[in-house]
Amino acid sequence: FIRVIPSVITNELMHEFSLNASMLGFISSLFYYAYTAMQIPSGLMCDRFGPKRLLVVGLFGCGLATIFFGSTHSAASISIARFISGAMSAFAFICPLVLTSNWFPSQYFALIAGIIQTMGCLGAIFGGGPLAVLVNQYGWRTTLSYAGLIGIALSCLVLFFLCFVFCYFLSQ
Repeated sequence: FIRVIPSVITNELMHEFSLNASMLGFISSLFYYAYTAMQIPSGLMCDRFGPKRLLVVGLFGCGLATIFFGSTHSAASISIARFISGAMSAFAFICPLVLTSNWFPSQYFALIAGIIQTMGCLGAIFGGGPLAVLVNQYGWRTTLSYAGLIGIALSCLVLFFLCFVFCYFLSQ
């Protein structure tokens, strides 16, 4: 969902920040640069700090960066927000893979990794339509602020689920 934000609000960003197409393309690409660069460090961090913590931190960071993206008034700031979103999103792929390797038999790893990848792609594929409707209805800043709040709420839900509910069932 966060991946497709600039493609949905292209006209608004170009108008409000006086961006040309190449500048907007660069700002949009910062997500992917950060996401790619964080793949190995996020794996190392999962080994050091644990995937549950980092998954919550990544969700929370994406939520904050999305709120920041929606509230800022400079091209430099949206660039920073986009970069942070990409860096934090790396945890959304690596942490579930680590959790899968810890919680499930190895024969299911490929299947679950495929499901994780599919879920990420489905968010990008189907997130644009609802996002466009919400942007048309409420404006891009309001939509991104609420999307960021939903991300923060999801981080709290994941924290509760991973740290309390799932751990309770594992201890039984």
